[in-house]
This record gives sequence, structure tokens and C-alpha cells, in this order.
Amino acid sequence: MIKFKSIKNDQIGYAWGWDSDLLNRGNVSWDAHQFVTFGDGMVQHSPLWLVEPGNTIDFLYSMAEHLLQNPKEIEEAKSGWGYDEATSTISFLASIHWKEGKIRYYSFNELKISSSDSKKYDKRWTEVPQWADGTLASVYRLFLDNQRMDFFRQIHLLSQIKDWFYDRDNSSWSIRGDEHFSWLLDLAPGKDKWECWNEIVHAYKTVDCQVRAFYLTRGLQRQIDTYKEKS
Repeated sequence: MIKFKSIKNDQIGYAWGWDSDLLNRGNVSWDAHQFVTFGDGMVQHSPLWLVEPGNTIDFLYSMAEHLLQNPKEIEEAKSGWGYDEATSTISFLASIHWKEGKIRYYSFNELKISSSDSKKYDKRWTEVPQWADGTLASVYRLFLDNQRMDFFRQIHLLSQIKDWFYDRDNSSWSIRGDEHFSWLLDLAPGKDKWECWNEIVHAYKTVDCQVRAFYLTRGLQRQIDTYKEKS
């Protein structure tokens, strides 16, 4: 676990890396917590509790600043951080389209679609819902139907799906008026969900970029070490 001070509020501190096991989609993150300092530096005057939604932006920028100043702690901070889903899974979920008059089933793990009646009673298969239409929102909802994700992981996922659609056909994305992203309003208050998304994703990436850089640097070092061993 790492602890760091809040940039905006000297009455609280933050902690990352202690999973509270409160696994529900209403958590900002299962690893992000806060505690009371009463302005007493980083002295903890209360138990840890899950970071409050309204503190999300401050938590992310505070964590990013702490990691910039303490790069050795990225090794510990990367535990629990978001990770990319397989592009093959995104591609498969984007290919799922409900068809009127046809009952079909899909397997999230096997990445397959079937019209066989035998799949109806197989728990490994799920009936294709009527709202499945290959859009970003559809792919996102199919992920949530099959995996538990806190808000940080959902932010990471949405960013990755958005990039996948853009790389595939240069398509843009807007979440205006989509109730499935209303939770963003709690994390980054703004005029609409699109502005909230921009604010939260920029804050999220201040940490995400550092974690990605850590993995890339470690990978490069392994390549260099392998080259040295062969010399």
C-alpha cells in the first residue's frame, strides 16, 4: 500500500493498494481509499474507507504527483491498476448484433456465437440481448454483463473501446443522452456527460501513462539484458 497527500484538501489523505473486498460497480476503485488527517500532515486519524466519488479527480492527480516524485513506488501502485482487454474480445463483442426473429447465444469466454437450442440451458452461453447492435455502448454493456468492474476499470475499458473503434473506421463517439454513463456525473461534475468524460479520462491517464511507462521500461530492460547475455 502507498499513501499520499491530497493536492486540494489538507484534511484528508489517500491510499492505494488495499482491496476492501467491497466488490460492486458503485466503487470508484476497489483499491482507492481515503482517510482523515485533520491537517496533521500524513498522520492517519481515521480508518480507511473507499474514496468518495466527488474526490476522484483530486485522488488521481494527487496519486500522479506522488508517483512522479516517488517513481520507485510505481511497482506497488501498478497492482490493481487498469489493464487492456484483449482486442479480440472487443472485436467479437462488436460483431454481436441482435436479429429479429432469431434467437442466438454467445460465449464470452470462447468468443463464439451459436443458434443451437442446446445453448439455452448451458450457463456458459448467454442469449444475445435486443440492445446488442455493435456500437461502443453495446460492447461496453456486454463487458459489464460478463465481468465485475469498478469505475476506474470502466474508464480504462471505455477509453480502449473508443480507440478501437477509431482505429477501425475513424468513428467518433459521444455519450450525450446515454443513461449508461450517468455515473460520470458523480466523478467529475460538469455541464454534461461528455465534458465529465473528458475531465475524468485526462485525470485517469496521468496515472495510467506512468504505469504503462513502467511496463515498457521493464520490457526494454529485459531485452537489453537478453542481448547482454548473448554477447
